[in-house]
Amino acid sequence: MNHNRSVVVFTLTSTLILLAGSICATVFHLDFLSFKNINLIADVVHEKVAPDAPVVAAVQATSSMSAPVSSMTQMPAVAFDQYMLQKTLVHFNDDTTRPALPMLMEKFQKLKNGDKAKVRIAWLGDSMIEGDLVTQTFRKQLQQIFGGYGVGFVPAQSVTAQYRTTVKHSWNGDWTEETFKDKALTAPLFFSGHTFFTENGTITLTDATSKDSTRILDKYLICGKADGKVSIEVNGQQRDFTANNKINRILLDSSNKAAVSLKINNKKLPVYGMSMEPQRGVVVDNFSFRGITGLELGKIDTTVLQQMSNENDYDLVVMEYGANLMFRPDDKDYSWYEKKMEAVIKQLRKSMPNTEFLIVSTADRAFRYNDVWQSAVGIDSLVKTQAELAFHNNTAFYNMYASMGGANTIVNWAAASPSLANKDYIHPNQRGAEILGKLLSDAFVKEYNKIQTKPAVTAQGPAATQNVRNRK
Repeated sequence: MNHNRSVVVFTLTSTLILLAGSICATVFHLDFLSFKNINLIADVVHEKVAPDAPVVAAVQATSSMSAPVSSMTQMPAVAFDQYMLQKTLVHFNDDTTRPALPMLMEKFQKLKNGDKAKVRIAWLGDSMIEGDLVTQTFRKQLQQIFGGYGVGFVPAQSVTAQYRTTVKHSWNGDWTEETFKDKALTAPLFFSGHTFFTENGTITLTDATSKDSTRILDKYLICGKADGKVSIEVNGQQRDFTANNKINRILLDSSNKAAVSLKINNKKLPVYGMSMEPQRGVVVDNFSFRGITGLELGKIDTTVLQQMSNENDYDLVVMEYGANLMFRPDDKDYSWYEKKMEAVIKQLRKSMPNTEFLIVSTADRAFRYNDVWQSAVGIDSLVKTQAELAFHNNTAFYNMYASMGGANTIVNWAAASPSLANKDYIHPNQRGAEILGKLLSDAFVKEYNKIQTKPAVTAQGPAATQNVRNRK
């Protein structure tokens, strides 16, 4: 009897402790307690999400007190709230008539004035830009306004080659590959995150971005360092060259031909891909890598970044990530990502001091809550975290989530006829991606128009340290 009584007392005591803990964790939002998975009142407490919340509500949620508190220094509320603006590039400046990317806008102005130069943009992202989605529209719009043509960078191989409409791409032979995912690397990685090796491989590209057959299209091999003389075949003709740098741009052909064929028989030559670009104008390189968060950029050798900076390879680096951070439906705290990604951004900026940077927030994505597809409950917190990264690192910011429509946009896009998004409720389809690319190119043009009425600016302004006026 004494034994049975002890069991009953222990059970009742344990239940009361768990019940009290569950109530405290729920009422006081004590997320550090270990009651999330054993909360006794979880089934009777629900967070409500409006099925069709307007953009204003989604934006206001990002500045609510329930959002995770950043470990970084508190920023001026009004200046920081610029990140909530739709369809606008921001740099958190008190003078909002100045462009968020002043050096880039000046270079656009020079192109409009006839300067024979290139403006090169690297767009780094995940599967949201696979197959040149978003970037193909953005590239086309800017090239129509400021000049240029050509698809830009194309990796030696791609899982989306058959779906890409801006270039015809095929390869043959035996290839090996190293990527962001590999721990041990034999050669430095490029922005693409892929390095290829072959002793009998071929690559054939045909640019599909220009209908004008009279334009001169430059075709480059982008490769790593190799000892001694390197022999390749270009359009059936043998070519010898040296690759002494960690990143080499070898001109293969400069003609009005849209196609180029390359054969490589040196298994020690790191091959990143090829670039097809104009002799002047805008070049937009798509660097998509499926399933990453941006933290992987920390694996790029700083000497590679410095070499690109010294050669003025990129005027702007765009970083668009976020979908792969929202892999758990109930996550709301992304402070861990903020700390780690800040180190990556600082490394990029330090290594490329002459390059401007733009952080593009996550787009909308949805999960199934109570049998209804709705935007991730933590998406406002993630957008705010990404804005904090931009604010504290003197980097421009664009709110893709708000610009596309805010809460539940991806759900509405998937249900539209014709649809604008896939039924995974993560990825816009070709039509939706075209909208996103047009929205962002329009935002760039709006920034460019600012320098038509203001004196020239020669450097990115510092992040605001005082309150600024509200903008509508």
